[in-house]
Amino acid sequence: MTLVMAIVVSLGALVTGHAAELTKTEKAQGWTSLFDGKSFDGWRSYKHKEVKNGWQIVDGTMVHTKDGGDLITVKQYEDYELSLEWKVSEKGNSGIFLAAQEAEGPIYKTAIEMQILDDKKHPDGVHEKHVSGSCYGLYKSPTGAVKEVGQWNKVHVVKQGDHYRFYLNGVKTADFRTEGDDFKQRVANSKFGKWPYFARHNKGHIGFQDHGDQVSFRNIKLRELNPIALFNGTDIKNWDHFLKENTPADLTWSVENGVLKCTGKPAGYLMTKDDYRDYQIDVEWRWVPGQKAGNSGLLVHAVAGSKGAGIWPKCVESQLMHGEAGDFWLLSEDITTPDMKKRRNKRNIKNLTDNLEKPHGEWNHMRTVCRGGEITVFVNGQLANYGFGCTTQQGRICLQSEGAPIEFRKAELTPLPGR
Repeated sequence: MTLVMAIVVSLGALVTGHAAELTKTEKAQGWTSLFDGKSFDGWRSYKHKEVKNGWQIVDGTMVHTKDGGDLITVKQYEDYELSLEWKVSEKGNSGIFLAAQEAEGPIYKTAIEMQILDDKKHPDGVHEKHVSGSCYGLYKSPTGAVKEVGQWNKVHVVKQGDHYRFYLNGVKTADFRTEGDDFKQRVANSKFGKWPYFARHNKGHIGFQDHGDQVSFRNIKLRELNPIALFNGTDIKNWDHFLKENTPADLTWSVENGVLKCTGKPAGYLMTKDDYRDYQIDVEWRWVPGQKAGNSGLLVHAVAGSKGAGIWPKCVESQLMHGEAGDFWLLSEDITTPDMKKRRNKRNIKNLTDNLEKPHGEWNHMRTVCRGGEITVFVNGQLANYGFGCTTQQGRICLQSEGAPIEFRKAELTPLPGR
């Protein structure tokens, strides 16, 4: 390489690297760059300490030429958004691996793959579950999502627990849960069914596939979806409170050994000081051993200072009442469910499956996912309720005091990306 060529390449890498830097908005939102356009810092080849020669950096772009092996991040990630761009050579094949582990054998024996392909000219293009954007071998991508060979394609992946969503050039190409019956059946009917640890890891490396063809990556960014502890395990300073007769909070609510205790009397609620939109909230609760179980609830999209029904604010309630956990109660708000006529009685929409609670005195877990106009409720890992077209999409979060002693030991909120 001549001196002039070296200077041109160097300047090109610097310009591209600068262009790939995070904006102030991205930094404020928690995004980090996984590739600086100049080095392989943070990356290594699968089952190697360094990056093999088949991977190169050309004009600020990560390029696989040949014999490089699969490339993975040094760090492992659990819940995140991933954004990047790729382009592949004519008849080319590659992939993006998620939740990969360095177990015995190749990377695809543990990792889920988002496919990269020249759909028109590669032989795999005739298989609908092998085209670009698909969850390889399991979920097909809609036709027309990928661009012509030689053009850059933009990928957005959201991984939240066992829930994966793939987007290619703004088109949703896959949406699935690895703990769902549908996914497990698809795996059992595929080649992946032979591998006991396929898609069984919630945390793992992000990787790029060596399939023998040239493929390029750039603008690789990641935002980890870290939970916010609404209950800090020490006190209720993060909450406002409302109780009948203006009862002081400490006569109803107390904290002992990291557990938030509620006497249930008088009726009222704790309310977050901030509004939230597009989030997942995880709550753990139990009915006090030796005392009668009763009623309580998790209120979402609550409007501070409003009157929804009685003393309660306008909101949607994820019911915690013993024997009815997962019901919806609609307090001056509304939501639609797929089988509304069957399950709805005025303001109440029954859960899909009763008796999801654990025996009295044991800790239960409720996950309520609020995104856009949709609300999905899981009780102890099982789908309890789902609604869409909610008349409100944001607000505060409340824990109820409603007649019976109840205890909480977790209330964590994880911000979610909008659809």
